[in-house]
Amino acid sequence: MFVKTAFLILTLLSPLHATDLDWRNIGPGGGSDLHFLAIHPENADIMYVSGDIEGAFKSTDGGNTWRNINGNLAHGRYGGDAYFTNDIVIDPTNHDRVYLPTSTGLFVSETGADTWTLLYPDTIATEDDAVSVATVAVDPTDANRLFAGLGNGADGSEADFAPFAAYDGPTGLLISTDKGSTWQTADVGMPAGNVIHSVVINPTDTQQIFLSTTSGIYQSSDGGTVWQSVNTGLPHTNCHRLVGRDFDGTFFLVLTVKVLGTAGDASSHSGGIYRSSDAGATWTNITGNLPTYDVDAELFYDFWQFDVNPTDADNIYAATVRGSGFEVPGIYATWDGGVSWDHLYTPAEGGWMDPAFFGDPYAFALKIAPSNPSRVVITGDRVDLTD
Repeated sequence: MFVKTAFLILTLLSPLHATDLDWRNIGPGGGSDLHFLAIHPENADIMYVSGDIEGAFKSTDGGNTWRNINGNLAHGRYGGDAYFTNDIVIDPTNHDRVYLPTSTGLFVSETGADTWTLLYPDTIATEDDAVSVATVAVDPTDANRLFAGLGNGADGSEADFAPFAAYDGPTGLLISTDKGSTWQTADVGMPAGNVIHSVVINPTDTQQIFLSTTSGIYQSSDGGTVWQSVNTGLPHTNCHRLVGRDFDGTFFLVLTVKVLGTAGDASSHSGGIYRSSDAGATWTNITGNLPTYDVDAELFYDFWQFDVNPTDADNIYAATVRGSGFEVPGIYATWDGGVSWDHLYTPAEGGWMDPAFFGDPYAFALKIAPSNPSRVVITGDRVDLTD
């Protein structure tokens, strides 16, 4: 199966150069949407992408070529459902160990994604045994310690401007202290049907854990035993993606809050991008001058995926998600912590398809390469490159 992939590599010298870059479309098309992306922590040319029907792919040459890495992923009773992925996570302590949360369960590879082993649940005898794992986080100081959030990790991939519906499958947070051999369910205090979109571990205090969920942000200071809600300053608790970065001893959290609103009423907009510098005790709206409403289409703009420059807390990239307004969609960046945002690029409408048939100028995933922060990668339905 061909992969419908998109990645965007930006080499940005300063905000002044950001909108002057030349773009060209490269790479394969076909398949379906690629919702998730991971970049090797030390080699920006090694990238993983995965989607909702085609499974996962890997590039080792900066995206010039890709190979399918499904391998034995569907060689069990769970079959092709394992190709519906919810995230891709590279172990920060061993970069050959890759975790793949899917709608069937959690898989792990010890060989850079050449082969896969089912990690949770223990066995799948029938479809009823499958458990959708939304995301996983690995303690950066102890690879044995894993946190797995359950639910549909892709339920924010299309804007609908309505609250998240309750998930009808297994939900909650699982904790392992033996690299996934056994799991315990944490008592977070979340309502039934709650999905965990992100698990963030503070690298300077790994007992401090944060969850971004469809019912808000939860924080633990004791490694996951006791939890509290930390939502002060948020407009509501329908939360998307959460990213944490430590800068000079201050742990910053950046969050996308699902945009809610009533079509035809621009003033009903509620959501956007928020930041906290006090472990989630308070949140500040940094949506700034990002677009919020397309008057002609009567659509709001929603921002699902984003990333924070690992060397600059004030440099954040964000992308509008499918279903957002059509007037000014695409990739945005701020260099002043959200006071002002620049529109960098609108992915070519239609990508590998005729835009008259299918226009989709958005992005499903966005990551900054940890080892080369001038490289930013997005996935969608096309490949765009600027150099």
